[in-house]
Order: sequence, then structure tokens, then C-alpha cells
Amino acid sequence: MGNHAADDIVRTIEEAFPPSGQLCEQHDPAKIEHVMRPFSPVSDETSDQIRNVLMTQDRLGLSLHIGSWLEADVVVNGNDARAERRIQFLLSDTCSCVLQYLPEAFKHAVQPIDPRIQALIENSQA
Repeated sequence: MGNHAADDIVRTIEEAFPPSGQLCEQHDPAKIEHVMRPFSPVSDETSDQIRNVLMTQDRLGLSLHIGSWLEADVVVNGNDARAERRIQFLLSDTCSCVLQYLPEAFKHAVQPIDPRIQALIENSQA
């Protein structure tokens, strides 16, 4: 898990999403998925580094979109207490920005999907 360096991932993100000059940039979830999927699963340490770099570059909107993709990746592919905390949080405060990335995360899961997350996405589509 997490065999890609944060610097390489950030460089790829920066190339795919050049700054727009807007504080809250909007990005196509399909493009986020396309750019990030080759890096999955992303380790917690690498996720934190990516978010920190984007935040220090004042890429708040991009950080939100990438962060949502990373959350979906963790709840599907994570296997530790931190992943469990994220699952619990998502179940208690469902964020549609994370939900939009879950269907693709399910398709690329490297382990069985937690049935609570499966039910969450099924209920959100009903």
C-alpha cells in the first residue's frame, strides 16, 4: 500500500490541474478519478503529505476534491484503525463529495468492501 511518493503524485496532480486563480476551484470528478486511480491505494502518510502540499499552495478547491477521492480510497482500501474512524465518520456525517468517488473506488477495491460502506452508497442512490 502506498508505493508512490507523495512528490510524484503532487507533480501529476499539478500537471493535470494547473491553477485557475480561483480560490474554490471546481474539478470534474471523472478527471480526478482518472488522475488519481493509478496511485491507489494511497497510504495515510502519503495522503497527508499530498493534502499539506496542496494547502500550502493555496489550492483549497483542488485539495477538497483530491481529499474526497482520498477519503473514498481509504474507506474502500484501508485496513487499520484510522480507516475505521473514517468509515464511522462518513456513516455519521455523510459527505456527498466523498460519495461521488465511491462507485469507482468499489470497482478498483483491493480487498472486500466494508458492507456498511456498500449499504451507504446503495441507500444514497435509492
